[in-house]
Amino acid sequence: MSSEFYNDRHLRVREMLGHTLTLGDDLESWDGLSLVLLVRLNTRERKLLLATVLDAMDLDDILDVLECRVTPRIAGAPLPVFDQAKDDAAWWAGFASMPVVRAMLATCFNHLPMREQREFLDAAIRRLAA
Repeated sequence: MSSEFYNDRHLRVREMLGHTLTLGDDLESWDGLSLVLLVRLNTRERKLLLATVLDAMDLDDILDVLECRVTPRIAGAPLPVFDQAKDDAAWWAGFASMPVVRAMLATCFNHLPMREQREFLDAAIRRLAA
């Protein structure tokens, strides 16, 4: 098929997929492929690609991937704290997506009294400096 039938964004996806497959188990290249797919393909194209990949997989493998990739995205709101607030928060943050963690952090920070906000920022700055 002639290259005149390809558009630039599809060529870039194809090229990145080839590089990623060549690198094999290099997780950074797979993360890079994910970013390229997000930027270069529209939602419909990504859905069709996902459906095609799922058709090529066994159900057990599909479930393994879903457990690994979907569960962290659906952590939901933190559960009520029972014994150790810090442990419960760390457990929840391990499952929550980064946008949800950032939103919770910003909201909680804004609910702190001004003095505690300053103490929090001072502690964060000291930690960065260490």
